[in-house]
This record gives sequence, C-alpha cells and structure tokens, in this order.
Amino acid sequence: MAQKLRVIIKAIELSNSILTARIDEMGAELKSLKEKSTDTEYIW
Repeated sequence: MAQKLRVIIKAIELSNSILTARIDEMGAELKSLKEKSTDTEYIW
C-alpha cells in the first residue's frame, strides 16, 4: 500500500503599513514579500 506524505508549511508573518513578509519557521526562509497597496508579490 502506498504511503501518503502531508507537508504543512508554517510561516511567521511580519507587516507594516507598506509591506507584509512571510518567513518559513523551519528554515528561516523568506517565503513572500508583498506590497500592501498593490498586493504585488516580489518573492514566493
């Protein structure tokens, strides 16, 4: 029987009036950087 692997990625979110940053808890890897006014994502 095949085994299933489920990965749950948790991230810490930091934000100010301009940007929101998401950082992976497991490896301190920056996951996302978005400009709030346009919702433009620069890193994913």
